[in-house]
Amino acid sequence: GQDLGGVAFGPNGDLYGISSATSVKRFDGTSGSLVATYSLDTPGADLAFGTGGDFFVGSGTPQGGGVRRYDGLTGASEGLFVDVDNGRRLAFGTGGDLFVSEFVSGSDVVTRFDGTTGANLGTFATSQSGGFGELAFGTGGDLFAIVGGESIARFDGVTGAFEGPFTSGFAFGDDVLG
Repeated sequence: GQDLGGVAFGPNGDLYGISSATSVKRFDGTSGSLVATYSLDTPGADLAFGTGGDFFVGSGTPQGGGVRRYDGLTGASEGLFVDVDNGRRLAFGTGGDLFVSEFVSGSDVVTRFDGTTGANLGTFATSQSGGFGELAFGTGGDLFAIVGGESIARFDGVTGAFEGPFTSGFAFGDDVLG
């Protein structure tokens, strides 16, 4: 079988997932039947939908690849959106900005990018212990992140300040929050 990860529902109600790091599979949101397969420009680790309906794929590799943008309906590549060496996990915040977990200068951080232009808006949050896994924004706007594979940390959704552990003492896979 093929590995499927980095799943997200699109604004059209269909489920999209990265298949074996080389393509995105689109499944009908009701029946689960395969609708389309879209090839990726570079290997992909995670995907997220922007406010305009396009999907964004992070490479998750230290060899680069950045975060690339794809048309949400046709899967056509729209090219490099942000140039990061190892953007592992992606999430769009309530204001439309893109948040990317990455390893920068010896630290695990979440970097914030303008969701329209891709401009780097700086480091949003820094890990207190271990690498960042899956990212998700809660209904109140705070950022939740798997940290070190065993806890979920909560960060203020505006400032990025660490608010403490949300839960801990568990073994999480990378995509439990998605």
